[in-house]
Amino acid sequence: MIYFLSYYDVDRCPFLVNGLRKRGLDTVWVRTPENHPGTVNHLIGAYRAMKRSRKGDVILCWLDIQGVMCYWIGWLLMRHRHIVAINIRLKDKKTLKNRFAAWMYGRALKSKWVMATVTSMEYGRAVTKRLGVEYIYPLVRDVNLYSGYERDFSDNGRRIFCGGNNSRDWGMAVEVAARLPEFKFLLVMPDMKLAEKYKSMASKNVKIRYNIPYDSFMNAIHCATFSLLPLDTEAPAGLIVMFQSAWEGRLVFTNSTQTTREYIGTDHGVMLDSPTAEDYADSIRYYYEHQDEAAAKVRDFQKFLHAECSGETMVDGLAKVITTMLK
Repeated sequence: MIYFLSYYDVDRCPFLVNGLRKRGLDTVWVRTPENHPGTVNHLIGAYRAMKRSRKGDVILCWLDIQGVMCYWIGWLLMRHRHIVAINIRLKDKKTLKNRFAAWMYGRALKSKWVMATVTSMEYGRAVTKRLGVEYIYPLVRDVNLYSGYERDFSDNGRRIFCGGNNSRDWGMAVEVAARLPEFKFLLVMPDMKLAEKYKSMASKNVKIRYNIPYDSFMNAIHCATFSLLPLDTEAPAGLIVMFQSAWEGRLVFTNSTQTTREYIGTDHGVMLDSPTAEDYADSIRYYYEHQDEAAAKVRDFQKFLHAECSGETMVDGLAKVITTMLK
């Protein structure tokens, strides 16, 4: 039996559970609650999965941290389960919190009961070296959850979107805006604390919002011409917003990381190597003046997402991992 642990039920996110069932893998959903602080929700969900499952079953975790939690709960309770953590997102920041997390991950991933996947092979190799793990993580691309449409690139004026929850370099975004007074910037941050911090630093051409509804978030991308996503980590970050930008026909500007090199590269957007604010500004001006090149990159990114990041592709990859574990 496969226990799929996530926030998303079969109705809201059907492709994974239904896809595994079609491949002969009996799969049920275990719900992670959403009415407590984040870590508490994750722990409750992990405990539910461990309690419902039996030895020989597989717990498939949408959030990698819950895979690690399942391992440690099993270690404490002396219950062994096969655990698959989908796409590790262990950050590389040198903080006490991240060092502790790396230790927790390392112990779990060295266990014969745990397998993890990665969304980027280069990032996977770096994590393997960092944690001292001896095997190569299987590649499973992040799923794009196709919106059902794909828009062509279009000029919506000198408007730039920057938003998301994790690992955005907001300071860089504010600096870029200061160097492009002829453009209007909308920065959508995850919480009020961040918004208040950067509001006083922002130039007059910047509007800052936070924690807006999903439909408003997507409309903000739709109304822009470009999406600016400066990142402050090598770990996977910003991919969902990049996918959303592609379907809305928006050219993505980001920096080179172990993850973006395999998704954006030279053909699917604009990826800059250790860019300064001036580098971003120069690149944005260039592509606004050369919109045929911008449109070509958007089309190439959309083709890549169809080919490499579909729900079917993810299900195939995870089914192989699960089948291997059960042999």
